[in-house]
Order: sequence, then C-alpha cells, then structure tokens
Amino acid sequence: MTIQPETRKWYDNDLLLVVLFIVFFPIAIYGMLKRSMESQSQARGIPSPSTSDRRVPTSDPGSDFGEDFLSISRDGFVMKDHVSPNGRFIVGSSDHHYENDRRIKGKCALFESGSNRPLFVKTINRANNAHVTDDGMVIVEDWKDENLSGALLAFDKEGNRLWAKHYKANIYTSGFSPDSSRVFVCTANSDHEPHSGKTFYLEASTGKQIWKADFWDRIDFDEDRICAVIRKDDGERLLFPFGPKGELPPGFEDAWNEHVLHIPPYVKFIDGAWDALKQKPPKIDEAKERLASVEGDVETFEPNWKARFLRFKGEIAHAEGDLETAVGLWKSALDLDPTVGIKRRYDSTIKKLGGYYE
Repeated sequence: MTIQPETRKWYDNDLLLVVLFIVFFPIAIYGMLKRSMESQSQARGIPSPSTSDRRVPTSDPGSDFGEDFLSISRDGFVMKDHVSPNGRFIVGSSDHHYENDRRIKGKCALFESGSNRPLFVKTINRANNAHVTDDGMVIVEDWKDENLSGALLAFDKEGNRLWAKHYKANIYTSGFSPDSSRVFVCTANSDHEPHSGKTFYLEASTGKQIWKADFWDRIDFDEDRICAVIRKDDGERLLFPFGPKGELPPGFEDAWNEHVLHIPPYVKFIDGAWDALKQKPPKIDEAKERLASVEGDVETFEPNWKARFLRFKGEIAHAEGDLETAVGLWKSALDLDPTVGIKRRYDSTIKKLGGYYE
C-alpha cells in the first residue's frame, strides 16, 4: 500500500490501527472514533464535534440515536458516544463483548475535542450510557454481571472517581440536568423494594440523594424542572414536574392509568365507591357521589365494570333498606358477570322477600 504522508492522516492507516489495537488499545479506539466522526460529518455535510454546535440529547429512552451520538464498530467492539453541550469533550462507553469465548470487560473513555490522546480510559464491567458536562465531569452506568443490579459511576476529567451509587435493580436510564448540577437515575422493577421502579435525584458534585420517587419511566426537563413523561398513543408527550420531595402533581395518576395502563377513567370512581362502602360504618353518601360522577356514561362501560357499578348501586339500596331495588340491580349485575361477587347476598335477600324475584 502506498502511503502519502502529506495528505493521509495516521488514523486512516489500517495497518497502524491494527498494531495500536494490540499494543495501545485506547489510541486505536480514538483513531477509529476520529475516522468515524470525519466520515459521518462529510456524509451529513456538518463540521466535526470540535466546531459543531451540539445540543444536549434527550434522556427519553424511547428516542433513537441521532446526530448527537456516534457509533463505531470493529471486531465486535462498539462505542456509543456523547458530546458535551459546549462541544469540548467527547465521552464514549462500550458494553462487554466476547472474543474467542473470552469475555472482555467494557470501557469508558473521555477525549478532548481536537486531541488525539484520551484524558482517561476506565475498564468497567458493562459500561453504558455515558454523559459528560461542559467541564468534563462524566457519569456512566455499569450494568454489572449480576441479575437485577447496576451502578452509576461519576468521574472528573482526570478520571478520578467522584462517587458511585449501587442499586439492587437494573438501571433503566440516567443523565444530567440542563445546568449539570443534578443527576437522575431510574431503576427498573426488582425484588428489592427500596430500589425497585424508582427515580433517584442526586447532587451531581457529591452524589447525595435529594429525593426518591416511585416512578421509573421516561424523564425529561422543562427548563430546570425535572419531569415525568407520559407518551400518548398519538405521540404527544405530557410532562408532569416533580415536586421538591419527588412528589408528582395531581392528574399524573389518571394520565398514567389512561395512556400507559389503558385503564378507563371511570374505573377510579367505581373503585372509590367500593372503598367507601367497605368503611365501618359504610360511607353511603360518598359512594353515591362517586357513582353519580360516571352514571351518565354507564352504557359505555365494559361489561364487567358495568356489573360492578350495578352491584355497588345495589349495595347502597340495600344499606338504605330498599331491598327490592337492591335485588333488581344485583340481578342485572349477575346477568352481565356471574362472578361479580354478590350471588350469596342476592339469594339471601330473595329469601327475605319471600322469593318474590324467583
């Protein structure tokens, strides 16, 4: 192969990169990163990250990789990269992989744009989803090797460990706040309740926990406010800001039930009526109020929920001494759903009425 030193850059030399992979792995990775960045920039007609105005990528896990992320691959090694908002730093993370049945741990590397030397390279069991701030602070997820466990690690630009947070649950997503003063990390469900399905909000500089919330899905920011995100079926995104102690605002639960769990809105009123009827003594007026809120829509209910609605209306009539109305409502409920849970009381009340409805 003829090399033209005056025009060809060192990272365009395949043989040199192979040698560097053997003797100096980080420089080889940087060379591949530079080559990938230049080829992608040329293909897109954009400048390299050292001069490009890069926006902060969304933390929404549903998003696809866009121009804020670069990916390189060689012999099974993949590095996903994030650029600091000011374009000064590039951080890359790679999960573990296997070579000839030998497990190779993951890595996290930080570069300064325009430099051909990494500021640091860290070996991490399963490094994923690294982010970097304008001053070079890095957070990276370690997905570990054990089931249902993960850690969030923080480093300064020299590679010194700032703090680490270990969780007995898989990490779902993490990231910085827009001003880089806070860090969030969401954990998936696990059998360790304190870490299961949570969002942790931390001080970026120390890792100190500010609050913990019972939510672990999509996270985004509305200016400086951290928000839970619900995505509707039509793609619209609803933002619900967390309070100072991690509490979610009124309306979040209803939106979650409707758009994520797809539970009809009337369900909470019917369940609320049942909660009122179970009190000792029963809260009849409260149960009436809750059922009255959805009575106009009863013909649109799913059959099993219409049956529950009629059952609870019968419970109210029975409590008020109107047995004939009660058994009429219960019969309609049983016709819709024989398992609605009122058959014994229906039969005993029929006996009290002398078999009038038989």
